Amino acid sequence: MKKTKKWISILLTVAMLFTLAVPAAFAAAMEGDLTGGSITINNPAQGETYNAYQILYLESYDPAAGAYAYKANSEWAEWLANQTDYVTIDAQGYVTWVDGASAADFAKFAREQIDNKTVAGSIIATADNTPATISGLKLGYYIVDSTMGSLCALDT
Repeated sequence: MKKTKKWISILLTVAMLFTLAVPAAFAAAMEGDLTGGSITINNPAQGETYNAYQILYLESYDPAAGAYAYKANSEWAEWLANQTDYVTIDAQGYVTWVDGASAADFAKFAREQIDNKTVAGSIIATADNTPATISGLKLGYYIVDSTMGSLCALDT
């Protein structure tokens, strides 16, 4: 009986450690305080998995002025700081798009960097040509990849 209680105690301790570790892993996937974002994939292929990766998070915005302030997601910050063709990061961490930079080329380059990055949201398309929506996202700039390897275009 004493050994059984001891083993149950150890198992419960390990289970508690795992439950504490999981939220920390998910916290790294999406950063920022602004919520309510979603991404809709039009014309998806049935059975394909679409994964969204948050590259930038929206720190603040003024819809009346059309002013948006983005910062790098911590998983992408080093890569963003080391490339200079698409964005620059100032001393306070704000991201600015380089004049004339191609969003499509940026997305292709970013797609090459998604290995070992945390998926912020995912969906498996249930039917061909029926929109699939990844919801519950924090506001930001995402890249979407699929199991087919296709690159998706995103609008803000």
